[in-house]
Amino acid sequence: MAKKLRRSYLNDYQPGMNGEYYYTGRHMGLEGTLAQRSDLNKKMLIFSIIAAAVFICSGILDGGTLWNTFYVLIPFAAEAVCLGIMIYKIVRFTRQQEPLKEYIYKQTVPVIKGFNTAAAVCAAVELIACIVYMIINKEIFIAACVVFLAAKAINIALMLVLKLYLKKFKWTLR
Repeated sequence: MAKKLRRSYLNDYQPGMNGEYYYTGRHMGLEGTLAQRSDLNKKMLIFSIIAAAVFICSGILDGGTLWNTFYVLIPFAAEAVCLGIMIYKIVRFTRQQEPLKEYIYKQTVPVIKGFNTAAAVCAAVELIACIVYMIINKEIFIAACVVFLAAKAINIALMLVLKLYLKKFKWTLR
């Protein structure tokens, strides 16, 4: 059984006559115009920056992490990781020119979709955990908890809108 090389995409680069390497592999193209690709880049960056800002604000709030309750902090940390990876992949995606090299497409677009979903799930778990915390500790009802709930709802909405926006675009091999 042939072993898959870790960086097998390097086989798609062939040396030219002057010693430089040229990409000879397949490309993925967005169906539509360059203006649509530019619009996709802008909206993905805007959604991710707003989601990161809302996430940071929810963590800064007094009582936002519910005084180190483990069942809120674990999904909070997971959401931080998911948002960080997703934003990194979005920035990497937006720096590439049309058409995308196939290996860049495989390393960015499906990963963005996956971590987008994971961040939304983590935010939903945090939202539920915050509600459970407020039910258990009836005497502690702080406005920061309500703002934390609102921030998580906003993040879930942003992730869902970004996911629906990404589904709207079709990619083809070129």
